[in-house]
Amino acid sequence: MFKCYRQLEHSDCGLTCIRMIARYYGHKIPLKHLRSISDLNRLGMSIKDITDCCASEGMLAKAVRIDLETASRMPLPAILYWRQRHFVVLYRVDDKRGKYYIADPAQGKSVYSREDFNKYWIPEGGDRGLAVLVEPDDTFDDHVYERTNNLRQMFRYMGSFIRQRSKSFIVILLLSLLIMLADMAMPLLLRETIDKGIGLKDMGLVVTLLLGQFAMIMGSMVSGGVMDILLTKLGLRIDIEMVTTFLVRLTKFPLSFFDRKVSSDFIQKIDDQSRIKDFLLSFPNSMLVMILNFIVFSGLLFYYSPLIFAVFIAISLLEIGWSALFLNRRKTLNFTTFVYSSENRNHAYELTNGMAELKVNNAEDVRVSKWRKTQERLNEAAMKSAWLNLFDSNGRSVLVRIKELLVTGISAAMVINGDMTIGIMMTLGYITGRLSQPFSMLSSSIKSVQDALLSYERIDEVMNSDTEFRGDARYENASIRFDGVWFKYAGAGSPFVIQDFSLDVEEGKVTALVGESGCGKSTLI
Repeated sequence: MFKCYRQLEHSDCGLTCIRMIARYYGHKIPLKHLRSISDLNRLGMSIKDITDCCASEGMLAKAVRIDLETASRMPLPAILYWRQRHFVVLYRVDDKRGKYYIADPAQGKSVYSREDFNKYWIPEGGDRGLAVLVEPDDTFDDHVYERTNNLRQMFRYMGSFIRQRSKSFIVILLLSLLIMLADMAMPLLLRETIDKGIGLKDMGLVVTLLLGQFAMIMGSMVSGGVMDILLTKLGLRIDIEMVTTFLVRLTKFPLSFFDRKVSSDFIQKIDDQSRIKDFLLSFPNSMLVMILNFIVFSGLLFYYSPLIFAVFIAISLLEIGWSALFLNRRKTLNFTTFVYSSENRNHAYELTNGMAELKVNNAEDVRVSKWRKTQERLNEAAMKSAWLNLFDSNGRSVLVRIKELLVTGISAAMVINGDMTIGIMMTLGYITGRLSQPFSMLSSSIKSVQDALLSYERIDEVMNSDTEFRGDARYENASIRFDGVWFKYAGAGSPFVIQDFSLDVEEGKVTALVGESGCGKSTLI
């Protein structure tokens, strides 16, 4: 099966296509590595950038302009210039059914008819489209890449913030355990109330047990309230620390780093910090307690009825399996939303910040139209996400209802046959209700881990890449000297705007830069 990678940023489609083709031939190339060797700009990569990058990784790449019939016979997978603004990978063609299989870094895998493929690939008014044919050369297997474990790195990143607030996390964990202990005591008190208090008609015992249950409930409420306040306070502090750490790291990168990025990508990455923070705060309150809850209540359920335990676990595993069916699709929609949100914010920034220039060129409608088209794509992704959540939640709800009916039916049959008391039946109802929570939390926790991991992958470049070296430089004087300087902007096709330039700017003197428009005065400054 062809592996489809997703682009992490607005301009990553070309690099992601290269990763997919390298993966097809057996190499997992880290995105960070490709970024380090590529001459990217804010618009992404050119065809020449792609062929140069492939050559550096041991792959032969040739750009061709071919018609639709030739595309059906060319060696696959191949990179296509899609919609005249994007790169995708064509990895399969079914001539009999007229189907073209595309791996899109922004939207995932898609299948297109011949008409749609022709419309998106071949420019309007033309009869040929651009493609890059790629295959490994003799040096391809000589390349070795460092393997990274993003999940481990994410937990290491979160661990630094946990250590800073370790006391608060310990208090939250203890309160969570206190609430769990109260939950454990409730089914035991319920059984005693029904079987002994009601069965023996001992009103004093009933009142005592009810007061005990009331005390447990109040203790849980107070502990839960205190824990919520602590989590809110802790979340606000960690949010500031995470964003501050990110911004401090960001300011240490050279200017060339920002020349290659769209500003809205950085805003999106700040939002990603909030996702990681939410996952971090939910970890002690959900993950650890969920595991303990599962162990304790599973033990109680198995003790009272192994048959009901087996039925409960079997259907609960079906719930988890049902949710797992939607994980890849959720991941695809997550990436799609990120890319289009970044693009949409960028359109909004350009519209508001460049209003004077837009009015001079009478281009307001064009810019608004671009924003609207991107917003429509975002709305489409939101609707797909809503349908996905609907199928996921409704499917799990059906399984939950089936599970509850089976547990009730089996318990009732055992009571009728004299194998179980009514007190135990009521207790089992409480236990299965509490045991359903860990399975429900497990499904949401899987989604939470997935979202946090995707967010960490997006901020990884800023948090773990080498920054600009500043050191403790001491300046003997304030003079500036250029000696044989060459400079060009990002992009393989960008010309050198400064060539073999030398200049001495002496301290205390006024130096004027004079030249024709476009000769590099602003670049030099």
